[in-house]
Amino acid sequence: MTVSRTTRAQAAAWLAKLHGPERTPQLEADFRRWLQESPAHSHAFEQITETWDSITAATTAGLPRRAVFRVGESPHQPRRLRGVVVAAAAVILTVCTAFLLRSLEGDRYTTTVGEQRIITLSDGTRLTLNSDSHVEVEFSQTERRVTLERGEAYFEVAKSSGRPFRVAAGGRTVTALGTAFDVRRDRKVTTVTLIEGKIAVSSSPEEFSSGSPQEISAEVSPTAAAAASTVTLLPGQRLTFGAGGGTDSLDKPKPEVATAWRRGEVVLDETPLAAAVGEMNRYERQQIVIDSGAIAELPISGIYRTGDSAGFAAAVAAAYNLQTSVSGREIHLHR
Repeated sequence: MTVSRTTRAQAAAWLAKLHGPERTPQLEADFRRWLQESPAHSHAFEQITETWDSITAATTAGLPRRAVFRVGESPHQPRRLRGVVVAAAAVILTVCTAFLLRSLEGDRYTTTVGEQRIITLSDGTRLTLNSDSHVEVEFSQTERRVTLERGEAYFEVAKSSGRPFRVAAGGRTVTALGTAFDVRRDRKVTTVTLIEGKIAVSSSPEEFSSGSPQEISAEVSPTAAAAASTVTLLPGQRLTFGAGGGTDSLDKPKPEVATAWRRGEVVLDETPLAAAVGEMNRYERQQIVIDSGAIAELPISGIYRTGDSAGFAAAVAAAYNLQTSVSGREIHLHR
């Protein structure tokens, strides 16, 4: 069951209240009503209770129990000692709540234009982020999930028995087990490229986990696989799909081209100038602008350094007898 970030935060807040000194029968009644509002509420509360148990070794049976101490139970307790206990309880509650919220909200990683980052996740998976990218990571005891909001990420997935690794991007879910693959999400198109191992790309996580009969291997028929709701890719294959639906496409690019960005390179092979400029513009705030549609389809080939827009523009101008001019943060290409 997919649980929203808001629901998880609410569950964490309820757990903190129930373990706090302000717990009352009315609070417990309100909590039970919240649980009954949605199955997602119960599921979220079960998840954070497991996390709480691992932190505090508290046992749960129905409602979580109070702390093992109750401030003010002994009339002979010195006032100073009661103050110390209250302060200690507040610190423990604050630390545990912060830990729970952090674990439930997950981690967020972002790169700016021209920046690349390598992140090692808690399970040992290595994540490499390309320029201007953003991902959100949420790990639970049953699943490892990463959401690619924008940009591009390369995953080297660590094996974890019983915990599938899933990447959500562009309305699809990539499920992997001990493998390496690249996911790129642009405004209109998302691509998934398998480098090694095995992955399945589905329109929903439930289809893959339940062994949907619609699943098909790209080895059987690339055409049929591209049209299926769940596709199992082979090493070297790339699946491309649009944000608004439509026909998927399946091809097999050169591995050194698909991962060239990790070496700081852009590899072009008879690429139309407009598309080549779009690729170069991903890596630098100084943008290349094509002033004439007549030159937008000129074929461009070669290996160029990411972040070297000026060098790229100069090379293209020399090859096709074009002119370049600089205006602020723009490099213009024209006849």
